[in-house]
Parts: sequence; structure tokens; C-alpha cells
Amino acid sequence: MDRRDFIKSGLLAAAVGAVNGPKAIAQEAERQVAREEMSKDILNYVSSG
Repeated sequence: MDRRDFIKSGLLAAAVGAVNGPKAIAQEAERQVAREEMSKDILNYVSSG
């Protein structure tokens, strides 16, 4: 995650938190981690064959 993505995700979490509270912040953080893991899997794909 580069600095720009980190700042955007932080701002998004703050906005969601202001509207929905701490539970929403935790849910958004979990979604962000899941998106990052999926992108790592895609970028590290190695064809077996």
C-alpha cells in the first residue's frame, strides 16, 4: 500500500466512522484487508504447467 492509498483509506474510514460509528470502521478495515489480499493473490499468480 503506498502513501496515497493509505491516506485515502484513512479518510474513508474517518468518514464512515463519523456517520456510522466504530463498528463501521472495523468492518471497512476488514474489507480493505480483504481487497489487498485479493490483489496480492492476483499479482503473485504463477501458472503451473
